[in-house]
Amino acid sequence: MRLRLPKIGILLLFLSTPVSAGIKGVSDDLTCSDLLSACRAKIEMFSGHPLCDTVTKYVTDNQDAGTFCVHSFPLNDMQAAFIQWAINHPEEMKTNGPDCMTLAFKESFPCREH
Repeated sequence: MRLRLPKIGILLLFLSTPVSAGIKGVSDDLTCSDLLSACRAKIEMFSGHPLCDTVTKYVTDNQDAGTFCVHSFPLNDMQAAFIQWAINHPEEMKTNGPDCMTLAFKESFPCREH
């Protein structure tokens, strides 16, 4: 598995951007592509990545009831599902990062009706 170190520099740039109105410490310009890079870095390096974790927690904590159902899944499983979804949807790479993750979770973790 080859790590792409230049992406880390890009990620550090995003971590140092101004605080957004929506998610504390995350740039308003964060795209799906940026979030994909952050989550890949986290999974490939086997360590926590603040940007990926922050957005994942924000998206899951602020969803409308029934949008998706992830309450029983570990954070890493949710992020792995997002990575796979994003790879399969290159047309979404310029979409806002949190919106993109929400789309991924809607498709990957639909709520089942009882």
